[in-house]
Amino acid sequence: MTRSAARPSSSGSRSTAKTTAPRRATPPVVATKTRKPATNRVPRRRGCLIDLVDDAQLIAGEWDARLVAAAVDAALAADGMHGGQLVVRLVDAGESRRLHRTHFRQASATDVMTFPDGTDDPETGRLRLGDLAICLDIARLEAARRNRPTAHELALYVVHGVLHLLGHDDVDPRDRAAMWAEQHRVLAEVGIAVEAEPAQEPPKKSKAQKKSR
Repeated sequence: MTRSAARPSSSGSRSTAKTTAPRRATPPVVATKTRKPATNRVPRRRGCLIDLVDDAQLIAGEWDARLVAAAVDAALAADGMHGGQLVVRLVDAGESRRLHRTHFRQASATDVMTFPDGTDDPETGRLRLGDLAICLDIARLEAARRNRPTAHELALYVVHGVLHLLGHDDVDPRDRAAMWAEQHRVLAEVGIAVEAEPAQEPPKKSKAQKKSR
């Protein structure tokens, strides 16, 4: 369903890491921590069933379940898929660093990590697309920096993760351009405006450059 990929974070932050894990036959890695009851599940017959696991203490208004569901369905429909099941786990920066280090050998927190599944859920009969581990701390910071709602930033991360689960990659420049174009199209379809490309931080000046001023 997907390929492992070393890629910049979807928010355009300076973190660069392999953030798509290989497909696993065992239960998704995000479930290794005891899950809290799913919240904000939107009852749906045909669309993707999205379970939100909030381990980062959302504030009211930061998560728009219907908006995220619409964006995920748009991404899946473009790939010829309907339905399915997805788990989104929101974590803080500390837990993001732990997962990143454990599964990708990177010591930094990152915006979104994807853990493909590909098995059928015995209770719902739906295809488990996989799990996303999203850092709420990073989403809040990036949303403030880009002057948009945290709910839109989180929707961006979810769509980016889903595109990776569908096989999109952003290591090669051409693949990256195609992935970002699709991401931009999907989010525009649900009324979210994002950058065509992630904004890059300006390079830091060296000590020698600073002294020369």
